[in-house]
Amino acid sequence: MQRFNEILKKVGNWGTILFTAVVAIVIPYEVNGRYVFERMSIWSGEVSTYSLAWASMLGGAVGIKRAT
Repeated sequence: MQRFNEILKKVGNWGTILFTAVVAIVIPYEVNGRYVFERMSIWSGEVSTYSLAWASMLGGAVGIKRAT
């Protein structure tokens, strides 16, 4: 069971990194699309919102696990 918990912690770490990177890429893309190219993509707002939510949830879970 401890091995399974370690695997879940690593998946949570990498998931947090992945979703934070997605937010860091999509939001500047969205801003450039809106103000520079004057064309807004329909998916960028949803992707950034869901990625931020997942990064927060996974980061919180990993933080709680590291504290115990």
